[in-house]
Amino acid sequence: FVGTNCVLLGGSTLPDFCVLGAKSLLNKNFTDTYQLYGGVPARPIKSLSHDCKYFRRTEGFVV
Repeated sequence: FVGTNCVLLGGSTLPDFCVLGAKSLLNKNFTDTYQLYGGVPARPIKSLSHDCKYFRRTEGFVV
């Protein structure tokens, strides 16, 4: 999930099951899943539970 007003620079990656906080700058290749990243530049802020219901939704905006 990518928050609003984020900037993702070329060559940067956000792993599966991660959240990038609003107004963050992603400029690195992160590899750890289930993390909350944020800031300018983005850095790991908090580990997310593997049971996080947000990533297991069946209704709403599911792609």
